[in-house]
Amino acid sequence: PQKRKKNAAHLSRIRQLPCISCGGYPPNEAAHIRLIGTGMGRRPDDDMALPLCADCHRTGKHAEHNSGGSTAFYKRLGIDPSLVAGQLYKAKDISTMVAIIMKAKNGSIL
Repeated sequence: PQKRKKNAAHLSRIRQLPCISCGGYPPNEAAHIRLIGTGMGRRPDDDMALPLCADCHRTGKHAEHNSGGSTAFYKRLGIDPSLVAGQLYKAKDISTMVAIIMKAKNGSIL
């Protein structure tokens, strides 16, 4: 199997962003996006992560982990998680990354 690409600095920046689901203030969690074909036993590469608060990621009734997985969760939000994650990875600075999150939440990035 192909080795997973790790990037601790990127995940640290992701945790400093508002929750892409509810807008909750950081620190948040770096939620790896598990789309169809990723494989349930393998965590996706670190460039495929979005900021979610604990409630939206793991613990809430409608959390990503409790709502049928990443595909269903982001479809309900109206967000293309791969597109947003790719833009966040390219951005590198927090202010640009916050702007990307806000555009995604407002439907400007589908």
